[in-house]
Amino acid sequence: MLTDESLALHLQTGDPQAFELLFARHSASVRRVAASILRDAGEADDVVQIVFFDVHRAIKLYDATRGTLRTWLLQYAYHRALNHKQSLQRKGFYSGSPLEAAEAPSTLRRSLLPAEAAQAVRQAISHLTEDQRRTLEMLFLEGAEMSDVALQLGQNLSNVRHHYYRGLRKLRDVLQG
Repeated sequence: MLTDESLALHLQTGDPQAFELLFARHSASVRRVAASILRDAGEADDVVQIVFFDVHRAIKLYDATRGTLRTWLLQYAYHRALNHKQSLQRKGFYSGSPLEAAEAPSTLRRSLLPAEAAQAVRQAISHLTEDQRRTLEMLFLEGAEMSDVALQLGQNLSNVRHHYYRGLRKLRDVLQG
């Protein structure tokens, strides 16, 4: 079993197995750091991917005399998550109105008649923001890809992913009561 210091040396020589080991060993910690800052599982997962991609490119900058590999990685994740949160705040992702009490049935059971189910879904959709509603419509009803949705809405792909995941979560919350 490699120590983190010897793992860093293997990473710096370009050993692909070392990168797999780094991810297996530290991805959960990186995700916890990102999730604690962003308070959003989907965004935290995005940050984990970004962090490991960047670390793979920048591993030669790691200096063992300045700290452990784990500390370096977690500090990188911390700063990347903070930057990502600030970016989301500038784009208004955290300024959405809180979810109001839903008028949909408290539980959506399979036994609902199709008309009742359709009414519950229509009520749940009314709780979405315009961007969330349009993103979900384009993806599910029109069969568009996320990149196509981004182009049509004039937004970047990370915004569309954000609308998608937030919209799905809001629909689920409303429909479950």
